[in-house]
Amino acid sequence: MDQKFDLMSEQMRDIETALLRAFQNDAQGVAAQIQKLNGSEAAAEIRLSALESRVLELETRRRN
Repeated sequence: MDQKFDLMSEQMRDIETALLRAFQNDAQGVAAQIQKLNGSEAAAEIRLSALESRVLELETRRRN
């Protein structure tokens, strides 16, 4: 009975280790995607700011 318990405990630890590794690999992939999106978002904000400045300049010219 004790051997069965030890074997089952070892199998459960192996499963736990496999799950943790899988989650870690997935989390690293997600973190890389988030980092990429953050960089894209910053670039989009810069472009949007430039467009807003251009529109404001055109609107200002049109009024004068």
